[in-house]
Amino acid sequence: FYHQIEKFLVKKANAIIVVNDILKKKWEKYAHNIEIVANYPTKSKKIVNNAESSDFIYIGGLSEQRGILQILKLSTLLKKYKFLLIGTYKNKHFQKYCENYILTNNLHNVKIIGQIAHQQIFSYLKNSKIGLCLLCPKIKRYQQAEPIKIFEYLQAGLPVIANKSIMIDNILTKNKCGITVNYDNLTEIADWCVNLIEDKKLYQSYSEHCKKIIENKYNWQNEAKKLKKLYNKILFKKILFLAYFFPPLGGAGVQRPLKFAKYLPQFFWQPYIVSVKDIEFISYDKTFLKELNGIPIYRTESLDLMRLMYILKRIIKRDNETDSCKIYNNTSEIVKQFCRSIVPIDDKIGWLPFAYIKAKGLIEHNKFSAIYATIGPYHTAITGYLLAKKYRLPLIIDYRDLWTQHPYLSFITTLHKNIAEQWERKVINFAKNIIVVSPDMKRQLITKYGMSLDKKVSIISNGWDKEDFDKVKITKQSEKIIITYTGGFYGWQTPKYFIKAILELKEEHCIPSNIKIQFIGNYFQNTKRILNHRRLTDIIEIIPQVSHQECINYLMNSNILLLFIGKQDGNGVLTGKLFEYLAADKPILAMIPPDGDAAKILIDYGNNYITEMNNIKRIKILFCQLIKDVKNNKKFIFNMDIRNRFERKNETEELVKILEHN
Repeated sequence: FYHQIEKFLVKKANAIIVVNDILKKKWEKYAHNIEIVANYPTKSKKIVNNAESSDFIYIGGLSEQRGILQILKLSTLLKKYKFLLIGTYKNKHFQKYCENYILTNNLHNVKIIGQIAHQQIFSYLKNSKIGLCLLCPKIKRYQQAEPIKIFEYLQAGLPVIANKSIMIDNILTKNKCGITVNYDNLTEIADWCVNLIEDKKLYQSYSEHCKKIIENKYNWQNEAKKLKKLYNKILFKKILFLAYFFPPLGGAGVQRPLKFAKYLPQFFWQPYIVSVKDIEFISYDKTFLKELNGIPIYRTESLDLMRLMYILKRIIKRDNETDSCKIYNNTSEIVKQFCRSIVPIDDKIGWLPFAYIKAKGLIEHNKFSAIYATIGPYHTAITGYLLAKKYRLPLIIDYRDLWTQHPYLSFITTLHKNIAEQWERKVINFAKNIIVVSPDMKRQLITKYGMSLDKKVSIISNGWDKEDFDKVKITKQSEKIIITYTGGFYGWQTPKYFIKAILELKEEHCIPSNIKIQFIGNYFQNTKRILNHRRLTDIIEIIPQVSHQECINYLMNSNILLLFIGKQDGNGVLTGKLFEYLAADKPILAMIPPDGDAAKILIDYGNNYITEMNNIKRIKILFCQLIKDVKNNKKFIFNMDIRNRFERKNETEELVKILEHN
């Protein structure tokens, strides 16, 4: 009857935890999610206090089945050695029998201590030489046991003498940290006891093996990892991430899905990433992969231009990331724009079938709670829509950039525009939640697709990761005033007005000799021509792309930071670097729309060095004011509450609230 109840419960359980392989085999025909988590001791150092010493020690319950009578008989053969037994008797009849046996045989070498606090046991073990474990082999459960006392002996560096069994042999004999003996052959047991305790070299060898095997294998720290993994498997909800742009690619667009994926497990959500294989791209940063801590990434083929260019490069054996960036940067923007525009929606349609098939397989073998699709490319949203509809899963669309309202996007025909708008409307209407990075983006979506979106659209801005800034290396400040811009220039962003302002200031002899302006990133040819002005080579330095962590180091070792957003880019642009600039706690010369979302954040933060990107006169005034403030060691006081609001972990918590609401 009880076995039937046990079987019923095992079948219904989310997971089964057993202590050894024998028990796992017993239940694996009824349950699939079985994990072996053994009863091993911790590796932590224990305090050793004064305790009675002994040659042989036994800890545990005192009963005949646990070999206490055999130990007493053994002590009659080894009267020159001291035996210490720690534990309580299981019944009074057996206790009286043992007391009479000790008295009759004059066993002055045997001492029995009652139950003691567990933290005291280690002190007695450290003052002993050999641990005893002679369990009666007639008891079935002892034939399949891994006694905890054996591991406690080993932890203290005590070689063990124990009865033969498959489980105990695997521990002691294979690892050369003990001897297994025939339970009924007392002469054999006695001989091994004497041999082990008297042979100093053999004893030392076994003792060292005991400590090593606990340190490396039989310890709770190893078992805890298995337990944690099992709990994660049970408790964590799974979310399918569709992200074409993902590490080892670099750049701002990559960081948003990366940081969400990094921090989601801290809120009991496990991401499964579906992304593309290596592509021809402007930026690579393999250091990002280290942040993912084992999160599964499934990479697929794609028939889009970026993937095909990468394959072609491999065929002609130009397997170099620098070459990759050069090919991308040196390709005419007109050619790239034509390639993006000729295909309806976008040129990443060649990724859709591969991503769909890979994601379909994952969904059919895992229980997902939601699908997250980050755009662009826009086919990522369509892939998410097709999957979510087929498998009836909540779909979350994350707009890093607008779709049909994107300021840089142009449609070569009305048909192309109509197809894009129809798909966007279909995806938006179906999606459970839509995330945008700025208030203005939300306003634009609602204006185009209706007020019904108001409750569906949430704002989670880009942000900064505290862990990135915790690793910063501050170098010794030189006499120079260092002004820094990080990242590329896209769309209407351009440094040309800033460069004109610097040229005019130089002609007016208003540029101090200790100024250094550095632009960090990989740039298109037209941008390089602007920055490499022959009259500014002593002031401006272009530093090719560095890792993201190195980029943060550059920010923190600067005096002033530069930010560019064109008016045509729109008021809703909140470029990712803005938030890392806030975290750097430096003054920012912001050449951005003064009435845009970025400007509102900067003003609330306490940074008022703001002007339009093309206002050369105002740029000159603010530049000179900043130089003067830095020279005079002005203390810039910023609003840390505003900064902390955009920390990546906090923003991931906002994403989790959206997911949990589903």
